[in-house]
Amino acid sequence: MRRRLVISYLVLVAVALTAFSVPVGVSLAGLLHDDQREVGLREARTVAVLLATAEEADSTTARGALLALQTLRSNLEDQTGGRVELITAAGIPALGREVHNPDDDDFAAALAGQERAQRLPESVLGAPGLQVTVPAVAPGGRIDGAVRLTYPEAPVQERLANVWTFRLVAGAAVLVLAGILAAMFAKSLTRPLRLLDTMAVQMSAGDFTARTDPSLAGPRRHGDWPRHSTTVPDG
Repeated sequence: MRRRLVISYLVLVAVALTAFSVPVGVSLAGLLHDDQREVGLREARTVAVLLATAEEADSTTARGALLALQTLRSNLEDQTGGRVELITAAGIPALGREVHNPDDDDFAAALAGQERAQRLPESVLGAPGLQVTVPAVAPGGRIDGAVRLTYPEAPVQERLANVWTFRLVAGAAVLVLAGILAAMFAKSLTRPLRLLDTMAVQMSAGDFTARTDPSLAGPRRHGDWPRHSTTVPDG
């Protein structure tokens, strides 16, 4: 009986932990993905401003914009492990570096003034990643090119794995603690029954003088237990 009580308590605790942890974990995954998407769009727009400036400005300003663009591209790729790709309004790769599949739908949409963000199972990085594409719009509204940033999915998955690992460890600790408390509670709860059972065994063996001390049942035992423990033999 005590084992069944402990198992019941553990099942209740496990169900409660699951009901709380799974929805929170799913929600956190969505938040992390949304955050990466927003950061990607913001950084792509920053690169797009420099690209448009380099296309529209005078030669001196354009040289400065190109230098800043190259520096920003290198920093972004070093910090994120991603890839920055640029094309002009004519669909030609900018900054002297080849662009993977410059004729894809995302670049076409960006050159038409649309922003896109999608997760790919196989990105230009050779692994799952987030791909964001934005137009490079000049102050006058003309589209001077497009920017595509691709970020690896691995950092987000690593953060999620750390979160789930922590939750699993914390959940296991809670279950262990719950098991200890449940065992103590079940032992206290079933102690009177065990005492009565011992008394019944003694009576069945012919010892009709067997008695049970109510104080052995534990503190604050009320109700019919003290009466039964002393009157059952007299019956």
